[in-house]
Amino acid sequence: MLVGAAFALYPVVLPARDHQYDLTIYNTAAGSHGLSVGLVWWTFAAVLAVSYFAFVYRKFRARCKREKALLAIAEVRGQIAEVSSEVRSQRSDCRGEKLQAHAAV
Repeated sequence: MLVGAAFALYPVVLPARDHQYDLTIYNTAAGSHGLSVGLVWWTFAAVLAVSYFAFVYRKFRARCKREKALLAIAEVRGQIAEVSSEVRSQRSDCRGEKLQAHAAV
């Protein structure tokens, strides 16, 4: 619906009662230098965010896989109450403190 309104009003971004005060795409656009600087910073920030996500994913990947495997084995054997404290402490690394508090109960 919003896209349809934008197509209907094009090139006006924000219409005014008096058409000489309408905001159009031409008089509201930033300068070319500002757009160039924004593109460079946006690209840098996107690369930084993706790199950080990859780093965190790789750092915690092995811990979560090991915990899931040990919990699956314990559930199959019916020994979920006897899961070692090491596995319980690793729950906070993978799923947050909520599960750790639940395991203590």
